[in-house]
Amino acid sequence: MKTLTIAALSLIALSGNASEIKDVKITKTMMSQSYGSVIFIKVDEAPSRGSGHCHTNHSWDYVIATESEFGKQMLSQILTAYAAQKTIALKGNDLCTIVNGSEDLTRIELY
Repeated sequence: MKTLTIAALSLIALSGNASEIKDVKITKTMMSQSYGSVIFIKVDEAPSRGSGHCHTNHSWDYVIATESEFGKQMLSQILTAYAAQKTIALKGNDLCTIVNGSEDLTRIELY
């Protein structure tokens, strides 16, 4: 029980640095053979991130791995938002597992 409590508290602490930004537009995207099926995303305002956050890439705000079905759906939403210049909300997870130094994107909302 003690281990479960510690694990739950650790997850809560980790989610404290996760970024979320609303009412932004995508200004650029990038895919490169060097990164395989990953798309990098830049928005018109910098997401607010807490100290100690894994994100250190100042050129890009989020990344998505597009090889899964969910990743393909996220890519579709990103390209739609970019092409139509839709206002969006984005949320990361305070993890940089796809590309070291770039926060993984976990949610997108199109307005």
